[in-house]
Amino acid sequence: LHLITFKYGPHYDTTVNGVVMRDLFRLVVEVFQSPAYVIGYTISMIVIAVHLSHGVSSSFQSLGFHHPDHTPKLRTLSVIYGLLIGLGFMSQPIYVYLFH
Repeated sequence: LHLITFKYGPHYDTTVNGVVMRDLFRLVVEVFQSPAYVIGYTISMIVIAVHLSHGVSSSFQSLGFHHPDHTPKLRTLSVIYGLLIGLGFMSQPIYVYLFH
């Protein structure tokens, strides 16, 4: 859905310093005015955050860092990483929806 929308979606032109280029700002603002798209995008980012958190935690375990002292700390770091990435990507559609 992301590729369909932003790679192959509507093509608006803008000129910056005499160079004609694709106006992705206009496309982002236009797309993120739809509550359904923002909700779907946000849900997708929640799924990605959980997936990343699990993946990072599992990668440490696969590398042999499975120890009673370190595992809880690594899981906590994995959850923090997943949250940061998920919230970072969620912030753009929510901000655009609320303030543009």
